[in-house]
Amino acid sequence: MVLTEKNISKYYFLHFFSYQHFIGAILILYFLELGYSLVELIVYGLTLQFVLTSLLEIPTGMFSDKHTRKLSLIFSGIGMLIGSFLLLFSENKLLFIIAIVFVSFGHAFYSGALQAWFYDTLKELKKEELYKEIEGKAQLITQIGMAITTILGAYLFQLETKLPFFLLFIFQVVWFISILTISEPKRKKSNQKYLVHFKKSIRYIMYNSKLKMLIYINTTVFLFYLSFMYVFNQIYLLEFKFSPFIIGLFLVILRIIMSLGSFFANKITLEFRKEYFILLISQGLLLLCIGLLNNYFSLILLIVLFLIFGIYSVTLSNQIHKLSTSKYRSTIFSIQSLLNNLIFGVGILVYGIIVNTYSTSVFFLISGILILMLGFMYYIVQKNIT
Repeated sequence: MVLTEKNISKYYFLHFFSYQHFIGAILILYFLELGYSLVELIVYGLTLQFVLTSLLEIPTGMFSDKHTRKLSLIFSGIGMLIGSFLLLFSENKLLFIIAIVFVSFGHAFYSGALQAWFYDTLKELKKEELYKEIEGKAQLITQIGMAITTILGAYLFQLETKLPFFLLFIFQVVWFISILTISEPKRKKSNQKYLVHFKKSIRYIMYNSKLKMLIYINTTVFLFYLSFMYVFNQIYLLEFKFSPFIIGLFLVILRIIMSLGSFFANKITLEFRKEYFILLISQGLLLLCIGLLNNYFSLILLIVLFLIFGIYSVTLSNQIHKLSTSKYRSTIFSIQSLLNNLIFGVGILVYGIIVNTYSTSVFFLISGILILMLGFMYYIVQKNIT
């Protein structure tokens, strides 16, 4: 019991070290400087990683359910450790591709495993009600750390281009060593064959109407946020004639604001159905207003939107944990993550055509309409779902 109690404090540490991106602000610049073309970076760095992570998502989730969360995280650490080390020698394109393969391997084993391990810890301690509070604190600490390491990485890049990658590797070493010290909470493991386990995980979702609906709705909500944060943020902010520094600073502010929303999520004590409906409708309305206004006031609304999304993400994650069973927990989160990736892979192409043909304002308007429709659909049917 004492060892399991220590998992809570270790979760903050592991969460923090999982998301520190010294290379976030300079990654593209570094590889362009090495002579890579933008097409090569998209094919090797984005497409390859996306495809590999998607293919490995469910098998690694099932591995975590059938064996232990700790073993899954150890494999994740090995993948990230080797991948980050090879990135130090990215002048060689073959080593760069191998690095991406190992990083994808690491991401896939990590996906869902850390949160599943932590929630199973709380469940053993009978402290599940603390999930939103602890997860909110972890998000806040991590995002502040990300802001600092992103700026630090950009500064060190000017002194020596490989320094941010070296620090990334050091952080991966610390993270891997930390994983070896965690204890595995007691839970009922799956002893089924992988195919049987997968089928039963799918059946569990399909026969749990509440869980199924939340996963479906979430794909559309995450489509907007992934599209904005990974693709359209710079295009949108350039419309305001902002410099690259101001754009970077504004994005850091958005991340910190989002983590503040996560931090205060546990303060909201509404019944879940009411809270979820309000969160969906408020996000949809804000997106519509941002698209219609398209002025400096819309930037304030964008900040409010990310505050609400911080509340939304922790509230949703908490509810999915409650509706899941430990036996299939990692696989369920892997299925959710895979669906998000697939919808993003298709949706970003559609959004890209829309933004290229019209403007980012239309991107906000369409996203707002879709989320509003889903919000009202949820309100209509939520009383009848079981």
